[in-house]
Amino acid sequence: MAELEAESAPAPRKREVAAGPKKRGRAAPRTPPSPDRIEELVRAVVTSLESDGAEDVVVLDVATRSSFADRMVVATGLVERQIEAMAGHVEDALADLGIRRLRTEASPDWVLLDAGDLVIHLFKPEARANYAIERMWGPDSPAAESAENSMPEPSEEGDDGDEDEEDGEVLPIDEVLDGPAGTTLGHSTDEEGD
Repeated sequence: MAELEAESAPAPRKREVAAGPKKRGRAAPRTPPSPDRIEELVRAVVTSLESDGAEDVVVLDVATRSSFADRMVVATGLVERQIEAMAGHVEDALADLGIRRLRTEASPDWVLLDAGDLVIHLFKPEARANYAIERMWGPDSPAAESAENSMPEPSEEGDDGDEDEEDGEVLPIDEVLDGPAGTTLGHSTDEEGD
């Protein structure tokens, strides 16, 4: 009888498999990099892009409006081959700073490099105009304005429509994207947005 029990007892490996995967403790929460570290990464990316002849390099601070990144860098390359080269050089520049695991998504007219707290978009001119990342994530984006003015103050005077259009007025989507009367919104550097 003892021989039968010994033969029917599962082997140690079978017991492990039957028990299922080992319980692992939760991974330690990721600590966000310091602002100095993020700026160091941004400088390296911008320097790399500018040395490769990228056009219209823009850095967007999205830390207060996104959970996936603190900064976005958007740049334009004229042809697919240039964009691929820029992406390779950005990867090398980030690897020199210790960022070795980049997630890359590519199409013929757009390359996205995800370095965690820094996301880099490299576009052909047509794709950049089509996707309008700056309008979506830039300081003049509807999300930024709604975050800043989430609860507009009620005006004490009657609003006749000619006064301060930026104070919580609801605009049709065409005017938000194209600007008033079909004009395109320009990006300005002064604080008033004029």
